[in-house]
Amino acid sequence: MNPTSQVPDHLWFERRVMELTRTVTDSEALRRPEVADALFAVWAAALQYSWYSEDPDAVEVILVEVEQFAHDPRVRESEELAGALTNTLWVMIEAVGNGFPTTSEAIVASEPWKDAETPQLPWLAREDASELARQARAEILIAGSVISPRWSMVAEVQAIRGPRVEARRRTVTGRAMNICLAQLGDVSESDTAGVPTLARMTIRILLRVLHHGLALPDLDGLAPLLTRASYLATGEDAQDIRSEAARAARVLAEAQEWVGADALLAVAAASGLIAASREQDEQRKLVISFDRLFTVAAVYGWGELHQRPGRLAAAARYVAAPYTNVDALAGLIGQHALFRLMLPVITYAEWFGSLKQAVAALPERQVFDGGIGYSLEKDHPSSLFARAEIMFGPDDCLEHLVAAVLTEREALRPRLLQVLDVVLRTREAQR
Repeated sequence: MNPTSQVPDHLWFERRVMELTRTVTDSEALRRPEVADALFAVWAAALQYSWYSEDPDAVEVILVEVEQFAHDPRVRESEELAGALTNTLWVMIEAVGNGFPTTSEAIVASEPWKDAETPQLPWLAREDASELARQARAEILIAGSVISPRWSMVAEVQAIRGPRVEARRRTVTGRAMNICLAQLGDVSESDTAGVPTLARMTIRILLRVLHHGLALPDLDGLAPLLTRASYLATGEDAQDIRSEAARAARVLAEAQEWVGADALLAVAAASGLIAASREQDEQRKLVISFDRLFTVAAVYGWGELHQRPGRLAAAARYVAAPYTNVDALAGLIGQHALFRLMLPVITYAEWFGSLKQAVAALPERQVFDGGIGYSLEKDHPSSLFARAEIMFGPDDCLEHLVAAVLTEREALRPRLLQVLDVVLRTREAQR
């Protein structure tokens, strides 16, 4: 009940709080960092309480307010406001990822057929409990008691509750990512303060979605938006976006989320080129170039491990690009001379740590080695892993990728010559 009007409205408190926050967001006080922090604290707490209380109407009231705030151009002009918005979205994903605390077992344990109100249960759980109570009372009416076993009732509640919860998680996740994409889409060249935070947090929120096992939203259009943000950022901010994008590409590839992996790999590659073009120090340029190459090799390695079709073509566009001397690269790798380039090899080894563990866990098989007996190799169709040794790492993946690209190039040259010959003959015939 609304205490001021005695009208039934269980959202009166949430609506009143959002009205108060609106007076702040509409004022110039919003530009003060402490105000942005306070605004984030109110929204984050309200969203968590509403979600864990299983009150979708309250979540909707707060989400609408956050979405309206996201349209304010001041968000993109301020690092603090961009942080307040994206931190709120981060907290929202954390809450959604954790799911509802009330389990189907707890609903059955409350024995809702004995108490129609079930006040100890959250909002939506009461609706699920009421359905269970209806079925149980039908059994009592017919048989005199509840005859369904507990495990059966739990399964019945879960069959009702599971799809509902998953649908709500998917909806809220999609709206959070849409807010991020809308922010990046509205960025202009003057919005240099808030852009790095928006780009960085968008990538991190995407990874939290993946971490919690939530369905990834549609990522169409994400790559050019993040690439543009990388272009507008400078210094450490630009480096952060590049590093975050590369890490996300590797993590998404490990999870076999190839659409997302390709999108973030494109961002990492493009932002690497931007960074290299701005760099004056030749050694730093070299490191940036190999950061890109080893990120491509890591994504390719996961595709090769899972025998995913099309991964070579996806990687080749970065290895055999016009600005890359793939033959010189092949020579360096073949001579095992990469260590002479003073590259951050320990960092690269960390990037490949999880892939190395996956390779080590592959089963082994005996193969006749042409001598007096048999040797062991990994039971995998790819030569990258079949002969993998204990020191398997970044160099192996990059070497295998470059060799595959060169082999593919040699195979395509005759076809290219045939096409050119047909084109020339056609033009001569038209003269």
